[in-house]
Amino acid sequence: MKQQALTDAEFDCLSSVLERFGNQRTMNVEELDGFLAALVCSPDSVPPSEYLPEICGGGIFLEDTSAAKPILEDFISLLMRHWNAIVERLRSGDVHPPLLLKDKSGIAHANDWATGFMRGMELRREDWAAPWMIKSMAGGSYPS
Repeated sequence: MKQQALTDAEFDCLSSVLERFGNQRTMNVEELDGFLAALVCSPDSVPPSEYLPEICGGGIFLEDTSAAKPILEDFISLLMRHWNAIVERLRSGDVHPPLLLKDKSGIAHANDWATGFMRGMELRREDWAAPWMIKSMAGGSYPS
């Protein structure tokens, strides 16, 4: 079954929840998109217990109030749908077009997307720097 991509309204919902976390390390949706793309492409899987605090900038998911539960459940559901849409695109050989926010001048700089991707890589730094990657960077050939 084809994974339904998130709508603009659903991305707005994700953005709204991220803003509610109110932490300086909380991601915006552009950074989140880059972060998830890195996790999907990662040589090793990263469990939600490790990446969720990174997304929201801390331990917000430890909060156990009845008012917060439905909001967090919706947030997780949208997050996983976006994750699965990225996986599906990449597995099918399609390109995952990055979600880029535009500034007041209408320019999409992609800085937050790149920051998110780098943050995702950082969670498995050793795996991204596998010996074949180091060899190819030193002038060796890429594995086939």
